[in-house]
Amino acid sequence: MAALHAVTEAKTLLDEAQGWWPWTWASIQNQRRVRSAIEDATAALDREVAKAQNSWRKDLTRAYQGGNVDPSTNRAAKALREAEAEFNTATALAKKTFDEAEKEWNAAKARDGALEAKAAIQKHEAFLSMARAARG
Repeated sequence: MAALHAVTEAKTLLDEAQGWWPWTWASIQNQRRVRSAIEDATAALDREVAKAQNSWRKDLTRAYQGGNVDPSTNRAAKALREAEAEFNTATALAKKTFDEAEKEWNAAKARDGALEAKAAIQKHEAFLSMARAARG
């Protein structure tokens, strides 16, 4: 679980950033710090997801990749694909919001981006839990 320390750090920073004053958000150093923490958390979660996926049964992997196997495995794979799509969509939204906040020098939008990023990380964690549970 040491790899997921980056996830805890990112969520803590995103919570802390909710209370930042506008000039704190305007700092290039803080903008980089937030983005770096989010990227580190995402990379750590991606590594853990890959480990979990590598332990899946062959039929689940086949179904996850779009193949057709038994109905229960197909349902499990569909749920996994939907959870993955959900966190990918949330991640893209957070990135877009941060990009807009930086262009506009908008602290309120940056706070929104931080909330969206934390939600995306939580969705990624949920996907990781599902991926781990699907090993069996």
